[in-house]
Amino acid sequence: MRKLTKRGLFSLMVPYCILGAFGYLSTLEDTPNIIIMRDLPSTLDNDWLMVIARILMAFTLVLAVPINLPPCRNSIQKLIFKVEGRASFKIHAGISITILIVTLLIGIFYPNILVLFNILGGICATSFVLVIPCLLRV
Repeated sequence: MRKLTKRGLFSLMVPYCILGAFGYLSTLEDTPNIIIMRDLPSTLDNDWLMVIARILMAFTLVLAVPINLPPCRNSIQKLIFKVEGRASFKIHAGISITILIVTLLIGIFYPNILVLFNILGGICATSFVLVIPCLLRV
C-alpha cells in the first residue's frame, strides 16, 4: 500500500511541477493564475513549452479520475448505503456513473473554474498540511 501511495502521489506531482516550471519560465513576471491560459508571447511563432504543458495537464486530469473515483465511491457506499466490503454491481456502477455525471455537469455549467479552484484550494490546503507529513512518514 505504501508503494502504491507513493507512486500515485509521484505520478500526479511530476506533471504539475513540470507544468508550473514551463509556464513560469516562458513568461516570468507576466505569469497568469492559470498558467495554461496565458497568451502567446509576441517573440514566439510557436510555443512548444505550452504545448507540452497542456499535454501534461491533460495527462494529469486523465490520471486523476481513476485515482480519485474509488475512494469517493467507497465513502459513499459506507456513508449512504451502509455497505461494508464489496457492494453489488448495481450500487457500484450507479455510484460511479453518478459521480462522473455530477463532475461533468459541474464542468459544463460552471466554466469559470478558477473561483472553484480558489475555494477548494483554501479548504484542501489545511488537509494537505496534515496529510502529506503523514504520508512522508509512511
